[in-house]
Amino acid sequence: MRKIVLAIVFFSCLMPQQIIWANDTGVVVVCIEGSQITDSDAIQKSIQQSAGQKAVRKVLGRFIAPALEADSIFQTIVAESEKYVVKPVKVLKTEKRSGKKLFFCEVQIDFADLEAGLRQKIQSRQESAAHQDDEVFFFIRVTGINEFDQKRVEENNVMNVYADAFQTFGFHKSRADEIILNTTEKYKDLRFQDYLEQVRKDISNNVEISIAVVGEINLLPSETDAGGINSSSFCRLVLVKNSTDGQLETIGTFSDEYTIRRSIQKEAEKLVLQKAAYNSAKYLAHLTLEYWQRSNEIY
Repeated sequence: MRKIVLAIVFFSCLMPQQIIWANDTGVVVVCIEGSQITDSDAIQKSIQQSAGQKAVRKVLGRFIAPALEADSIFQTIVAESEKYVVKPVKVLKTEKRSGKKLFFCEVQIDFADLEAGLRQKIQSRQESAAHQDDEVFFFIRVTGINEFDQKRVEENNVMNVYADAFQTFGFHKSRADEIILNTTEKYKDLRFQDYLEQVRKDISNNVEISIAVVGEINLLPSETDAGGINSSSFCRLVLVKNSTDGQLETIGTFSDEYTIRRSIQKEAEKLVLQKAAYNSAKYLAHLTLEYWQRSNEIY
């Protein structure tokens, strides 16, 4: 199992994040090339099977990198696509193009079952994978809130969001140790770029850290007008890989701003922080999975 160490720093102005995939069904429309003869039961079955596989492949490609190897997790799930198709495939229309007959099909996919199947296979592969001592550390600074009670609530939300996001992909969670928390506390009052630079230096000097997420989520001042309250959050994070010689490689970055409008300010602030957390955690968890997929070749 991969180990995740959470080191989330909160300051005088503070707060949060979150995650995961759709928990219900969704419709995917795909185009399948078929035979000019369509009244055969075997041909109809083939079209439905091809449409189901293509739809699952399309959805799955949003979460893990496509792989061609027959024994890969990607191809294994595609091969069992019938498990995730909720209703019989519906042919919406047919067209003839360049001597070919095309079938436009509507496929309803159970995203919850697909997620569970992917998670189970990832966990199974990781339990037998090499380099099981790899760890992911989170140095996420959250700023923008002064109220202590609200800060504590949002702190718990951030911890849960990132833990859930990475656990979805089979990574084991653990708490940050005191040394990491003390290190991040030293830099809580620095400007973002200075904070980023100092934490990167600490990471490069610590051979125990293999992969780390460094950055912050900032709650911006809310704006009020006659129609309601607009609350915004801005997040910027970097995913880095630390080599044994202390050289950091940037695996990916995430930066975005969100605005939510509500009649109550605290509700707007909570939701906009959750939005930033959900999107950043989901994206960075996916990037981490792709990194292990490439480096360990287990998917």
